[in-house]
Amino acid sequence: MTVSAIKPLYSPKDNGPMQVGLLTSGFGRSAEAILQLQRMKLTSSGFLFRVAYLVTDNHNAGNKTKELALRYGIEYFPWDYKRFLTRHSQPGAQTRNDYFKAITKVLMSARPPIDCVVLANFDLIVPRSFIDAFGDRVLSLHQDNHRTHDGKVVYTGINPVHDLILKGERGMASVVHIVTPAVDQGQALAHSQAVSVDLYGTSLSELKTDKIRFDEVVARNRERLELAGDVEVYPKVVQAIALGRFARDRSGNYYFDGKKIPVEGLGVEELTRGAGGEI
Repeated sequence: MTVSAIKPLYSPKDNGPMQVGLLTSGFGRSAEAILQLQRMKLTSSGFLFRVAYLVTDNHNAGNKTKELALRYGIEYFPWDYKRFLTRHSQPGAQTRNDYFKAITKVLMSARPPIDCVVLANFDLIVPRSFIDAFGDRVLSLHQDNHRTHDGKVVYTGINPVHDLILKGERGMASVVHIVTPAVDQGQALAHSQAVSVDLYGTSLSELKTDKIRFDEVVARNRERLELAGDVEVYPKVVQAIALGRFARDRSGNYYFDGKKIPVEGLGVEELTRGAGGEI
């Protein structure tokens, strides 16, 4: 593979600071962690990357997301999905496509244009048309990195922590991946350190007979992983892309600093090495 065949996901040398569109369904810690890192990582010419738009699909999260946008000086775009559906007599795939066309139009209208879209606690499945508009620069975070023998994510969907606890798994991790039409199956770029599952003094068999208690345990483990995993790995991946460290070849293989990335992604500690020292 020649050097010229490997192309960075983003080239700061050619394009300057990376412009980010942040999509969220609610107030997530990873979104604010990305914004905090944006403030910290200033270069002589300004931001290393800049979140230019904050979009929410959830009216109920409006106050918190608007407050976040105001605090960090970001354009705020509330585009409630349920309200959008009420204006269509036959909700379906085409309606979802129309919804995302509106979001794409907003992001594309930014000046400078949006270079990377970050889904942070965003509950909707994005359609292929949206992915095609931004290519390899649509990112999401998934709270599971268990893999089958052929590299597929085991626990997909909106609540993998629930599913992995139900199956008796003892560990969990947050993984940042490229968004593809196959939900949660895009190339993993990096994952957090493993966080042990805590059943809080109960057994799995007991939890299976007590839904309220089970849901409480799931919620507490999700929060633990968000604090120890999401907020650690997501900002570092966004930063590494903005630095031009992630790349892809014509065959669809991904690289970090010229080295091929394994199917499960890099360990978060690997993102802090090189490029002039610790990040």
